[in-house]
Formats: sequence, structure tokens, C-alpha cells
Amino acid sequence: MGRRLGLNFLLFLLLLSAFAGGVWLRLSFIPAPSRINPQAEIDPGRHYTLTLWDFERPLGGEGASYQAELSAALESFRTRYPNATVTIELLPWSEEEGAERLATALKQGAPPDVLATGPLTGGAWGSLVVPCGPYLAPGEADEYLVPGWTGGTGKGGLVAWPRWLEPACWAGNKALLAAAGVPVEAIQATGWNWEELSRAAARVRALPGGPALFTSFDLVSLWGELGRGGAAASASGSPWSPENVRAAAERAAAFRENGAVPRSIGREGYSALEDFFTGQAAVLGPVHPWFFRAAAERAERVIRGGLEPGAARPFPLALLPPPGPGESGVVVRRVEQIYVFRQRRYQGDDHTRLAMELARHLSRSSARLAARLDLVPTYRPAQAEWAKKWAVGEGKVLLTQLERGTAPAEVEPEAAAERRARLAPLLQQFWKGELSPGELAAQILE
Repeated sequence: MGRRLGLNFLLFLLLLSAFAGGVWLRLSFIPAPSRINPQAEIDPGRHYTLTLWDFERPLGGEGASYQAELSAALESFRTRYPNATVTIELLPWSEEEGAERLATALKQGAPPDVLATGPLTGGAWGSLVVPCGPYLAPGEADEYLVPGWTGGTGKGGLVAWPRWLEPACWAGNKALLAAAGVPVEAIQATGWNWEELSRAAARVRALPGGPALFTSFDLVSLWGELGRGGAAASASGSPWSPENVRAAAERAAAFRENGAVPRSIGREGYSALEDFFTGQAAVLGPVHPWFFRAAAERAERVIRGGLEPGAARPFPLALLPPPGPGESGVVVRRVEQIYVFRQRRYQGDDHTRLAMELARHLSRSSARLAARLDLVPTYRPAQAEWAKKWAVGEGKVLLTQLERGTAPAEVEPEAAAERRARLAPLLQQFWKGELSPGELAAQILE
């Protein structure tokens, strides 16, 4: 009798252990993305807590706070889901520190529910990423600018929601270009190619004082702009293909000889800003949208008498695309995206669905905030509001050019720095006339 009781008790303990183990496995199990139900219903009777990671960003204006503005942008989400609490954590604006924090969280199996990438690049963050593709309605992807999906795709399709773009464009001196008869509005509407730019350079050079058409911050930046567009780049898909490098070298030689760029651009202490704002160069690039804000604020200070402009008197700016084949558009320098993660201790398909709804909301609802940050929302229906809010530049022109915009292939920061260090002395030699276009191209391609 006692032996039977002992066996029954042992069997009970085994069953209890199996049950507890099953519960633990259920709580800890990480389902594959294909097993998560994207149509899971969000339980109105359950309280959800979502963690959102984003990055600190400076906002102009006294007492302005990015966290407060971000929280305000979530108000309609809270109204729609009153049973959800969103905890915002802002990381320092540092790619290295942000990547380290995320790597640690992933290793522990406890990443945030939603991550706004900010300065982070890459996105190869393992199996805890929940792709957004299965949650998209038919045609929904088309509501976002195409470059916004750059880097947000994987083997299984679309992975991350597009949020904001940082385009690189050119700034033009409207008065100087108009005096030279350069058709600014036509260029803004349909772009221009290198042949048209060469003709514009000759017209600008013929003005009193012989200003240059274009300048850039240094020789490496100038090379980056001269290497954009053109038939070779379009055909190969890479500005570093042999065909395009040779074409860019020939183009640089022509610009050097005909005065399309200032001869002093390669000298120590050269200031592209000084040449541009004093009318010695009609166009400056690449610049980003914040440049137009800085120029507008400077002009306002001059007008109010708070700044003596000297020879650099304010003038109206034109937002221009870099040249390219056909209808050229601006180049997208950086794309911010929104990722959804699941945790090792899985919280359910309904929790994941709600996290995905938060990511969708963030991708659509921050036009005002994007305008204050001089970034552009990728969500097309939000862009009209953005253009009204971004009052420091030609917002509608920029949006038109973004429809033709391209996103360059992603390059690791280390590789970009190494390439820049290698290019700089070669371009110095070339600009002094010590290397021919062919020799320059050959050494770049080595």
C-alpha cells in the first residue's frame, strides 16, 4: 500500500514537472515569423505594454523636447488603443552606442517591441525581427516613396516600415542663375543632364566677375557629385564601375579646364560656403534640407540687423537635383525605418500585432515632427502637411524630385572612410595637373 502511494506521488510529481515545463516552453517559445498570425485580434480586455526605442534629437525652439513631440505624435494611437501603454526610451544619438545597446538586448532575448533606427544602419538583427510584409494591406507599400524601402527588405520580402528620408540635393543662387539665363524652374521640374550643366556653366562664367557654376566642400565631395548620373552609372548601377569612374574623371578634367568649378577648391583652407554666399559660385552641393533652414535663419538675422553680412548678402535659394540621365532627382542619403521585434518570452500574436500597429502609426503620423527635423516623411499622404510645415525651403519641389529619387548602395562607415582617405591625395594630384584623367581613373580602380 505504502509502495503504491509512493509510486502515485512520484507520478504526480512527474506530471506536475511536465506541466510546468510545458508552461515555461509556451511562455519562452519564439515562433517563426511564418507561424505568427498577422490577423490576430487585439484583445480590448487585455492591457498591453509596448516599449519603443528611438534616439535623442535636437529640436529648435525654446524648451523644445523631442520626447514631448514624439509622445504627442502618439496621441491618436493611444486614443485608438486605450488599453495600451507605450513606454518611450530615447538612446543617445550614437550609431556605436545604439548598436551596442540593441546587440545586448537581442542577446538577452529582450529587444524593444518597436525600434526607430535613427543613426543605425544594417538591419540584419536576426530571428527576433518580425517582418512587416505579412501585415501590409494590398497596395499599402505603394503609399510610401520607393527609396524608403531601401534596406528594409529581406529574403522573405518587406521587413521594416519606412519612416523618414534625408535627401542630398544642390542649392542654387536664384538671382545669379537667372542673370545667366539658366532655366531654374525647368531644372526643378524635370532635372538636367551633364551636357545641360556644361552649357549652364558657360553662361554663368560669362557673367561679370566670371563666377563658377558649381562648388563643393572639398575634392572628395566634388568627386562624389561628378560621379553621379550619366549613362555609365545608370547602366552599371554603381558609381564605382570602371565605365563610370573613367567618365567622372573626364568630366572632372573638363570642369577644371573650363572653370565650371573654382580652381581654388583643392587648396588648404578653401571655403565652399564663402564662395557660394559671396556669389563666386552659383550652385553648392551636396547639401541636406537643414542647410536651407540655416540659410533662412541667417537671412532673417541679417534683415533684422543682428548680423553684418559683409559681401555675403542673403539671396533666394533654389533647391536643385544633381544631374543624371533622363529626369534626374535628388539622392537619398539616409533612410530611417521602424522595426518590430518579438521577445524570447513570447507575448502572443495579439501583442505582436499591436506592436506592428504602433510601427505603422509611427511611419504615417509624424509629418510635423519630420519638418522640424528637416527630414522628409516617406508616407505620401502625409507629405502635403509636411510641405506646409517645412517653410524654410521649397518643399513641393523637393517632393517632386524625391519621386525620381534614388538611394545609393549602402556602404559600411569604415569602408567609406577608407575610400575617402584613399581618394583625397589622388584628387589633389589630379587637380594640380600631375595626373591625367586616365591615370586618375586607373589609380582609383586599382
